[in-house]
Amino acid sequence: MREQPDATPARLSGPDGRGLCTITLDRPQKANALDSASVAAIAGCVEEADRRNAAVLSLEAAGRSFCAGFDLDGIDNQSEGDLLVRFVRIAILLERVSTAKAITVANVRGPAFGAGGDLALACDYRIGGEDSRFRFPGVRFGVALGVRRLREVAGTDTATRLGGGHETVGGAEALRLGLLTHLADESESATVLDSIVERWGPTAPSGRAAFTKLSRQADPDEDLAALVRGCAGIDLAAQLRHYAHGPK
Repeated sequence: MREQPDATPARLSGPDGRGLCTITLDRPQKANALDSASVAAIAGCVEEADRRNAAVLSLEAAGRSFCAGFDLDGIDNQSEGDLLVRFVRIAILLERVSTAKAITVANVRGPAFGAGGDLALACDYRIGGEDSRFRFPGVRFGVALGVRRLREVAGTDTATRLGGGHETVGGAEALRLGLLTHLADESESATVLDSIVERWGPTAPSGRAAFTKLSRQADPDEDLAALVRGCAGIDLAAQLRHYAHGPK
């Protein structure tokens, strides 16, 4: 059964005169959870921002949630193959964000859970407030997505602490752990973003592209292979359904 896509699950604006493009996740009624259409839309926005030579690319979200992660709606009607393809496409989206030519910024308001947290961590800067919350429950349904990135950003001890998926952290604790790079309330976040744009907007595109390529450690092929191997060894559909319908 095909998912019914929202009209515009993500949209791109810009660049403005400073070189800032903005992607807005726009499924507030679903807490901006990632269905197939939204993953494709976000990836398309990143590619278009590259074509527009954005200097800085900001990811923000409509509503009170940054991104609730993998959209569990309709999973009872999706095959194991359908579900695996969805996870693979999310992994490719994370790779696409982490290899964008622009400096990337996540404006994290509200929950950034699972793949939503991974999406934020794929960005160079992560601005959030006391309302920001991170949780990584993927291993609870058998999927280790974004583990390497969490380890690189926050360290092995924190990745181990959060990897079980039971703990939610936010605000000052997220800043201390490195999940956020800036702690600012909603009224201050625009000022923080402006300072990032002022720093990176004037840089030469070739120099910026070289910097981002060298400064972002990534092995997407290894990550993707690990994801597929892990999913192949479990009954993915049953695990997801148990997680979705069972106690949290």
